[in-house]
Amino acid sequence: IDVNVSIGTIFSVLRKVGHSRGVSEDDFLQPGKQQAAAGYCVYGPQSTLVLTVGEGVAVFTLDRETGSWVLTQEQVRIPEDTKEFAINMSNMRHWAPPVKRYIDECLAGSTGPRGKDFNMRWVASMVADVHRILTRGGVFLYPW
Repeated sequence: IDVNVSIGTIFSVLRKVGHSRGVSEDDFLQPGKQQAAAGYCVYGPQSTLVLTVGEGVAVFTLDRETGSWVLTQEQVRIPEDTKEFAINMSNMRHWAPPVKRYIDECLAGSTGPRGKDFNMRWVASMVADVHRILTRGGVFLYPW
């Protein structure tokens, strides 16, 4: 927020486990395949809601004049052909060898084993980085 970059919120909707009253730890500690819905919202020059309820991904854009969310894309998929990746390079010293090898291969460019030049993009706002990957292709990594 302090550097005026797009930020966002990620969310997961789970069904309650059992019929007991109140909320328990088991209600939250469920496998991802148990999600009823999941998505994120990007707050920036436009507000965008990306949502799945298990069958594809839809994108909604906030119409600021009406205050309504308008469906702007359906069945969104990450483009397969890409030359981008998003990773925090300052943590390289902590990466597992396979992660480091993958990034080294990308950085080697067209003369390297992947045979093409890659661009690294890093906004340091996970939702903004993930949204760019969803729309332009690539991979988002956050290894430690």
